[in-house]
Amino acid sequence: MKPESLKTRFSVFLKAITAAVIAAAIFAASGCSQGLRFEEPAEMSEAANNYNCSKKEAMNKLKEELEETGFKIDKFDTEKGYLLTAPLRGGQFFELWRRDNMTLQAAGYSNIQSIVRIGEFEFAEGSVQGNVLVKQLRIDKDYEGLISDINNVFTQRSGMLAGLELPKEGVEWSIVGRDKALEKRFLTCF
Repeated sequence: MKPESLKTRFSVFLKAITAAVIAAAIFAASGCSQGLRFEEPAEMSEAANNYNCSKKEAMNKLKEELEETGFKIDKFDTEKGYLLTAPLRGGQFFELWRRDNMTLQAAGYSNIQSIVRIGEFEFAEGSVQGNVLVKQLRIDKDYEGLISDINNVFTQRSGMLAGLELPKEGVEWSIVGRDKALEKRFLTCF
């Protein structure tokens, strides 16, 4: 056997072992048998923090932090003190640059389930309240068209772009809880 062939086989073996270890770590971190338990959605007053600057400065600081994490701002009203993000899909294991999975369990869950996170924050002079809601894609068991429409449910190609198109019936994003670790990060960024 040639040395190059042995090196190639060993390299392939190492890659397979590395992939298996990563898959096992994600599987173990997600708590497969129990699933990740997010905190129940609560009133915003339960997630609050104080800040020592103007309301506008605090909102801009939070906006910067949200954008660095990958969130896009949907509503930003400095008069009312209201900030809402567009849904951000959960980061995957290969997206090492993503900063939205604050815990190993959250990272595992976002790799196994289709989830999005939505941040909502209300500002008053000197204090901010907020929630980071987690929604999971759920497909109704009784959805009859799923099997016949499977190619069109998840991706639809149009030229060079692929997009997610969901049928109107049998599929919904339902709230599974709050991501308290991400909330804490945002509420303490001042």
